[in-house]
Amino acid sequence: MKNSIVFFLSCYLLFACTDPVNLSAVKKEIMNGGGSGGIGEVGEYVWTRLPDQDLGEFDYYHQNFPFIVDGSTYCLAGYMEYLPFKLNSRTKRWESFDSDFDFHNLSERYLFSYGSKIYYNYYDAVGGELLGYVGAYDMNTSIEQQRASLPIGPYPPQEYISFVIGNKGYLIGGRRKDTNIPLNQIWEYDFGLDQWTNKGTMPGGSRIGGVGFVVGNKLYFGLGYSLMTMNGQTIKRYRKDWLSFDPTSGTYASSLPDFPGTVQDAIRGFYINDKLYIGYNYCDDNDAGCNVLWEYTIASGKWLKKSIPQHDYEANFFSIGNVGYMVVGAIDEFWRYSTSSMIPASNVIKDPVSAASN
Repeated sequence: MKNSIVFFLSCYLLFACTDPVNLSAVKKEIMNGGGSGGIGEVGEYVWTRLPDQDLGEFDYYHQNFPFIVDGSTYCLAGYMEYLPFKLNSRTKRWESFDSDFDFHNLSERYLFSYGSKIYYNYYDAVGGELLGYVGAYDMNTSIEQQRASLPIGPYPPQEYISFVIGNKGYLIGGRRKDTNIPLNQIWEYDFGLDQWTNKGTMPGGSRIGGVGFVVGNKLYFGLGYSLMTMNGQTIKRYRKDWLSFDPTSGTYASSLPDFPGTVQDAIRGFYINDKLYIGYNYCDDNDAGCNVLWEYTIASGKWLKKSIPQHDYEANFFSIGNVGYMVVGAIDEFWRYSTSSMIPASNVIKDPVSAASN
């Protein structure tokens, strides 16, 4: 099961105005069947499929894991996300990224990025004892360092929410890998001191597999699930609560409107234009409720149901500036969510009028 991993990205200009993509080249590929785009009303946000790329042969597992480091966007593709690619900021095309680092299964180990480094957890057997570690890898210099271990036991946690505000990294909730015991803790990491600090428990108890977004100095988070034992059986209880958290003051706002959509294990999302968007990593065959995108407006506290392209493989999201992106499978499809494209084509997904909730 993949973690709910959250990305907080910046520095992309609106395509309709100043997107540096070579329009003539993209249009040529689209006219030859390489992609699709569309024209809508001025200011309307639409999904546009960017031209497909031949990035090599992948096995049955069409998986991906995008992340941003120091303003550059990377994506791991294939089984256990082992092949690294880097997004060309000018052409918006994925290019092979040469590195000796072992990226295997990074989505289950990734903590956060800070500066030019990614931080991740792992464990190893030392002298017959299993020990957990935290590492840092510099994407620019290829230097790998061991950092202070997360003090929660030998196995690293899984299905947590992680984020960065200022010069501190945070990890909340999740579960222990060895026992599946839920974790009801907030851990703060000081990048300068290389030190973890236990910041206490979360409101509402433990949370596994939630989703979160940093907006300013606050985290907006929720969903996921909790575990309870009844008559000797472990029961998974999905959660729809939605909260905000200020790590500086340690205060929470728990009066936000609940999420109106379907909750499942693999929740993903992105943030643009002071709005949060929640989508699904994959859909069960009979679950039509997850073929949607949910928009949350921070100022009004309103949820709105939006459209999203249907996909056969796992999907992950990220954003750059005021543009959202969706990567499907082993980069089998690459979609942009932005104001109306200047490239004419037919396969454009526009938002429905239907609204929902609170």
